[in-house]
Amino acid sequence: MGRLVALVDTGGVLAADLGRLEQMLSCLQPDEEDVEPAPLGLGAPAVTAVGRIRRAIVAAEKGSPVQLLHSGGTFELIPLRFVLLDDGDVEVVGVAAAGLAVALLPGGDEVVAAVITEFVDGHRGEQPGDVVANLVRTLSVIGLPSDSDTWLLAARLTGLSGRVVLGVGEQGAYERVTGRVLAMFHMTDPVARLLYPNQ
Repeated sequence: MGRLVALVDTGGVLAADLGRLEQMLSCLQPDEEDVEPAPLGLGAPAVTAVGRIRRAIVAAEKGSPVQLLHSGGTFELIPLRFVLLDDGDVEVVGVAAAGLAVALLPGGDEVVAAVITEFVDGHRGEQPGDVVANLVRTLSVIGLPSDSDTWLLAARLTGLSGRVVLGVGEQGAYERVTGRVLAMFHMTDPVARLLYPNQ
């Protein structure tokens, strides 16, 4: 079954986080001579699933979004893109992210924890827990369930170009959808939300 996901402009952060997850999972795949399989939830199906999701999001973000205007036509809104993901892929990737998080707990899998540590960005003062937290943030965005607002906006905007003024009902749907997405992406951080004054 498909999950329609609304995407706000994150400057490529979602795709970058998914790319890092794909690389980490690839590092955890056993060599042909290994007798031990990848840890539970971190095997080849997870690599395949995250790759499909990442490619779908990259493709969606490459397209030029519709220039959305408030229902009054007075100011521009944050662009929205839509991507249809496989529910099974989203579930598999969620399990993989949970497996990475568990590895960082006391007594967790040391091999998995070591792989996560390899992907820490020391230049930004990042810690292993930050790597997993960023993945959880990204998966929270793509894991939001589709609702009538999402489908309404996708049907209204898909295939269009140029400037589009939303109707009053569409404006309400837009505010609810972007409110949910931004809350997940910013982890409800009110300071970050100030970057989006129309919300």
